Amino acid sequence: MSLEILLSVVFNIIPIIVALSPYLPLRNNPVWKALYLRLLVCFIFFWIFYDILPAVLFQLNGKTSTNLLTVSTPVEVLNVLGYYLTMTVDIFFNIFNFLISSWPFIFVGAPVISVLIIIFHLRRESGGVREKFFKVGYEFKENPIKTVKERLKNNSWSDEKELIKLLIVLLPLSLYLLTGVLSAVTGVTDTLAPSSELGWFIEVFIAYLLVPITAVHLLYFSKVSYEGKFFGDKIRQSVFYYLISIGAVLSGLSIILFIQQNPASIPTIIYFVSYYAMSIIVFVAFLPLYESISTFLLVKISNSIKKNNSKLKTVNNIIDETKSYTVIIGVFLFFIILVLNFFLSILWLFTTGVGPSFFNQFLFENPVGPGFLQQISLEFNIILSFTLIFIGLIGWSAASAYLTRSAPSKLYSAIAISFILSIIITIIILNMDIPFIYGRSSYWVVPAPASIKIIDFIVFTPRTALLQVPSWTLFRFAAYPFDLLKAFFSTMILSTMIYYRGVPFTFRGETSDSKNIGRIYSKISYTPSFKLLNQSEFLIMIEEKGDHIISKKRIAEAYNILKGGVYTFPELVSKLNMEGRESYYILRRLAGYKYSVFYREEFNFIFYKAVLKSLYLVSHDGRSLFSYAFSEELTTEPVLVAGMLSAISSFVRETTKSRELLRTVDHGDTTLLVEYGKYAFAALLADRETTDLRGKLQRYINEFEKKYEKILADWNGDIEPFEKEAARVVELFAE
Repeated sequence: MSLEILLSVVFNIIPIIVALSPYLPLRNNPVWKALYLRLLVCFIFFWIFYDILPAVLFQLNGKTSTNLLTVSTPVEVLNVLGYYLTMTVDIFFNIFNFLISSWPFIFVGAPVISVLIIIFHLRRESGGVREKFFKVGYEFKENPIKTVKERLKNNSWSDEKELIKLLIVLLPLSLYLLTGVLSAVTGVTDTLAPSSELGWFIEVFIAYLLVPITAVHLLYFSKVSYEGKFFGDKIRQSVFYYLISIGAVLSGLSIILFIQQNPASIPTIIYFVSYYAMSIIVFVAFLPLYESISTFLLVKISNSIKKNNSKLKTVNNIIDETKSYTVIIGVFLFFIILVLNFFLSILWLFTTGVGPSFFNQFLFENPVGPGFLQQISLEFNIILSFTLIFIGLIGWSAASAYLTRSAPSKLYSAIAISFILSIIITIIILNMDIPFIYGRSSYWVVPAPASIKIIDFIVFTPRTALLQVPSWTLFRFAAYPFDLLKAFFSTMILSTMIYYRGVPFTFRGETSDSKNIGRIYSKISYTPSFKLLNQSEFLIMIEEKGDHIISKKRIAEAYNILKGGVYTFPELVSKLNMEGRESYYILRRLAGYKYSVFYREEFNFIFYKAVLKSLYLVSHDGRSLFSYAFSEELTTEPVLVAGMLSAISSFVRETTKSRELLRTVDHGDTTLLVEYGKYAFAALLADRETTDLRGKLQRYINEFEKKYEKILADWNGDIEPFEKEAARVVELFAE
């Protein structure tokens, strides 16, 4: 028996070995290397916690193991390897299904919740919602796709670890809550999760659970501020701290109560824990892939609140914003989905003879189970089903993104209208029978125990089984928001990725009514009309090139006046000292020569400028590392300041018994900003706190510690290595 267990372990490692092979060609690209390593972590957790562990659990609990294959010759061993290769591909497609189809529900829903949290947080401030949102700022100036790449290059798991810690604490509480609701609704609590509605609803429940948690995290990641003062990180610290502190106690009680009420519930607990662990690892591993895009949506939603929406849009306005061909492509892609669905049905019928008997042999409750060829056929058809979903969602997203980039139309409005029209057409044509790309399939995929007989030895392995999804229950209705919206939200996320891929962003600051307004623009691939250019949302950049000769004298003269500059259209007209129409004509001719580049405003915010006084770097034991005075008037001894800062920080922690570190001291016309690293902290004295200043201070302490890590790890008190930092301080804080 011990040899069979050893053989089972060896054979079940095969998918992991196969999954490792693509890493070698990717290891020289830091972005793809980091991305695939995260995918590999997900693969291992998925295979162990979603497939192997539950299958073992079910077999120990009395579930009959299905004999898939009997191997008696060396050639037949290839069938075993083929089975594991198919399972490997199936696991990757399952993970991609989470990333493409399920998780976007979280990362589109979270920004909406984040906005509601901001509104709730600002309720005590004077003024209306729109007026308050004019004073809300975010540390977000780069292209979201570029931010994703930088996040992957950094490959830090610090944020992920905080989320994992919180989600682990919430695990028992979530189990008790979910099964408690199940018991109240159905009056039954099964000892084995897949045989009840619990197993099916776990996926939906976890998605709902992660939406508010992600919303709080986005406030921290976006560095949201009000009147230049950060509050997003404080909200996350408070929420996470109280959830972990209180949740740890409640979760312990939940496990005790759960076992007391359900003495035979250990299998249920193990199953829930395995699925929960797999889900949160897949979630946090790909957090860097989505959090920047989700934050971008948060900023866009916030910016839309600032706009004056008192005038209702007419039908013509909506059509002009979305462009009719974008709607047409959405409907066209719907028909492609139907054709692919039809093709898949024909393929299933040809290969397996689809019918009730085909699906019944894969049911979890079936004691006999399928044969080897039938099992391979099911795995293959599941992969095809996922492929169908991916083609529909990615194709729909790509069409919407590329069409709306080529004209002044609104991306998200176009997607929404396309989605609504395709749903209506689906209901009309299919008589309410909505395809699974819009909702949940009739079956839920679960693991089941199986075995492969190799000569006289039995190798235990998991297989894919099907569970009939319950209908017309409270859980089914609770899943409808997730089922119906996930395709729409997936299209929003994917189209955003495609739309902004490789698109440069630029920042422009201006002063209006004594306020500093920052505007973020993205490059567009069309020339706006004369009417559109007169609006303030467009920016014109005249590039200086020497590879073309402009034949017309008037155009050449205008180019020499404008080259190297960045203008709004009214500024350009003023610069040329011409009428608007004539200036537009010249601009179009310059566009023909590829000299003029157009940008469209993505969002704007009020930013606050601060007067800097001095900067101090202090080790955690209170010794001064480096100091810099931005003003010659300040002659405070750095050693005294270092000791004072260290003493204040210790005093606050001791008296308040708080785990949180001192980050801000506000003293009238002077504000002290503090940011912490592994070995030291940076303290900056200025006349006010601003979003930009806080971000630069965080960036500087991280750069400093990375640059001098070897010295700081065993610092002997010598400050000479840090004396050259003055140049970097001036360079960074003068940006």
